[in-house]
Amino acid sequence: MGRESILIYNKHKTMKTYNGWKNYETWVYNLHMTNEGDVMRDYFEQLSSMDAYELGQYLKEELDEQISERNLPSLLCDLLMSASSEIDFREIAEHLLNDYNNEND
Repeated sequence: MGRESILIYNKHKTMKTYNGWKNYETWVYNLHMTNEGDVMRDYFEQLSSMDAYELGQYLKEELDEQISERNLPSLLCDLLMSASSEIDFREIAEHLLNDYNNEND
């Protein structure tokens, strides 16, 4: 990695938030989740019985399962698991629950 790449990486890692979310990983996961209309409808059916912690755990387990099912080379799997460990699933769950409650009020 060149010096410029290291500086960009370090700048990214030291940011406190990213586009209003805890970090880049949380933002990009939410971006892709909320752009998948069919996926969101499936989650909305389950939201009424879950709190933010339960939904966050569910989302994390779902992503971990998707990563492990891909049969990726170990390097890619390790990198994806590392990135996924940075995701604040509770923040995403709170956002989804808030949207769900606003739509159903």
